[in-house]
Amino acid sequence: MINEDYRKPGAIEDGSVYVPSSDATSFHSSYDEPKVDEVQEIRDVARRDTRSVRCWRWIVTGALLATAVALSLTTYKLLDNEQTSIMEATYRSVTQSLEDNALGHVGRLQLACKTLADSMSIYVESTNQTWPFVTMPSFQTHVDNFLQMSQMEFIGAFHRVEPGDEEEEWEKYASERYEKMVEDWHVGRYGNTNRLKPVGYNPDVYSIDPTLSPDRPGSRFPSWEFGPPPFTYGLINRDMATRPDRIVNALLRLRNQTIMTGALDISRLIQIVMTEEEHAEYHSRLRASKTDHPHSFVFHPVHQHASDPTSRIVGLLSGAVSLDAPLRNLLPTNMKGIIAVIKNTCGQTFTYIIDGHDALYQGEGDFH
Repeated sequence: MINEDYRKPGAIEDGSVYVPSSDATSFHSSYDEPKVDEVQEIRDVARRDTRSVRCWRWIVTGALLATAVALSLTTYKLLDNEQTSIMEATYRSVTQSLEDNALGHVGRLQLACKTLADSMSIYVESTNQTWPFVTMPSFQTHVDNFLQMSQMEFIGAFHRVEPGDEEEEWEKYASERYEKMVEDWHVGRYGNTNRLKPVGYNPDVYSIDPTLSPDRPGSRFPSWEFGPPPFTYGLINRDMATRPDRIVNALLRLRNQTIMTGALDISRLIQIVMTEEEHAEYHSRLRASKTDHPHSFVFHPVHQHASDPTSRIVGLLSGAVSLDAPLRNLLPTNMKGIIAVIKNTCGQTFTYIIDGHDALYQGEGDFH
């Protein structure tokens, strides 16, 4: 006999639920196939979530890009500031080096002048001679050291002579000695007198300024010793005190200073001291240097007692220096293309390019 309760819905058989076929169909329809509005809701939620994710993705990406840009700009600025600091430090170092080396050249020139002047004073005192009647046999030897140290092209010694009797005695003294003195210089330096042209001697102390009277007041400073030896006698007895700029008066007032003139044309004077070929040969030792580049004259007093600036000034030293020479060797060889503008108190301006050890003249004026 069949128990009818066994087939009723909800009856349990072997621990499972029995569901009639009609009800089972209804059950699966209600749970396995979601309603349309629920699907749409899920899709809407998915879209919102997707938009939210995309939005955050753009926000994060933008933030990363902004951070990268900010970091790049900060790094660039730091590097740019560092590079600027390095350039400024290098510039200060180069300019300081130029200034120090230029002042060093001036110091060596002054020391060379003082050394030669003291050597003359010591010689006169040690031989019991009396100024101005002095001829220093070793003058050319001292000149060689002087020219190397000062980088000057030539140097001359001018003895102080007072007008009147002393001037007459000097003219006699010079006339008796000038030929042998100059010949000895040539033989000592060149081994012969082939270079010497025995012309141009003036037995009187003569004025550079032809408008001045021979009876003019004041001390005379006739030229006497020279180095290198002049190839004529034309410079002897040339009175340096008659220069139009009256620079000797300034030297007497300052007493113990080395004075440099403004840039001058020395072409006429240099032809008395050395030949054009010799002058050109000197400048050929300097890269791109020429004989018509700026030159200055240098003046330094000779005191009666060495290293005693209070003693009487008994003479002076004077010579020429080309600006091409002391501007050399100011920088290391790897420092090139530095534009240097030189201005003096005479209102002159010159431009050079400092190219390692060389100074290349660009012309008169400021070209930087």
